[in-house]
Amino acid sequence: MNHKELSYLFDDTMTVENERDIITKDGFILRPDRLNISEENKSVSIIDYKTGIPSYDHEDQINGYAHALAEIGYSINEKILIYTNQEIVVNKV
Repeated sequence: MNHKELSYLFDDTMTVENERDIITKDGFILRPDRLNISEENKSVSIIDYKTGIPSYDHEDQINGYAHALAEIGYSINEKILIYTNQEIVVNKV
């Protein structure tokens, strides 16, 4: 929350949904770690927390969340992977 690249995600201007299920049109259930939603313009920032090393599989996963949210009418502001190892690594996709 105090990381200089991430602190803006924790202000009080957005609706936050943690681990909220998204059901795709094909019936799959997706569960991103955090969604920061702007109801004003129906946009969303997607945040997913990971351990280990960055992986293309993680990017595919967050892109899948973005695709599902776009299908239900949200515009995507950001897709952020946060690696919570010894040092915090922020990977914007």
